[in-house]
Amino acid sequence: MIFDKICNIKNYKGINKNLDIAIDSIARREYIKGISGKNLVQEEEVFFNVQNYITKNQEECFFETHKEYLDIQLVMFGEEKIGVTEIEKLKLDKEYDKERDLETQKGEPEIVFEMNENNFLILFPGEPHMPGIKNNEKIEIKKIVYKIKMD
Repeated sequence: MIFDKICNIKNYKGINKNLDIAIDSIARREYIKGISGKNLVQEEEVFFNVQNYITKNQEECFFETHKEYLDIQLVMFGEEKIGVTEIEKLKLDKEYDKERDLETQKGEPEIVFEMNENNFLILFPGEPHMPGIKNNEKIEIKKIVYKIKMD
């Protein structure tokens, strides 16, 4: 995983061609014009989802893991925390759903990142993450999640 400020995102080009496409899209701030739901950047290889939701208490959240897609998570408005830990420390909640590229787990975060409009978090396939945790109070946020097909 990579946690950094948005102004540094171009430093991470060269890892993967699809990731480079997403990084360029973020640098051009294309997500600002995104509509709620799925927005294609490069067909099914690179797209982003625009989400609006209310953050929750940590106990109400769960870990998610992906196998095919890398996530880049950005908060447009508001703030949230995203917890991370090692997969070995979690208990399987729901088996992998290939159509949704999603498996869920239960457990406690070891590290918690505070997300706001100035930073981003890259999560590679197999890295469990618990989004949606409230910071100080439950608030509505607008969030962008880039999905990048890894090859």
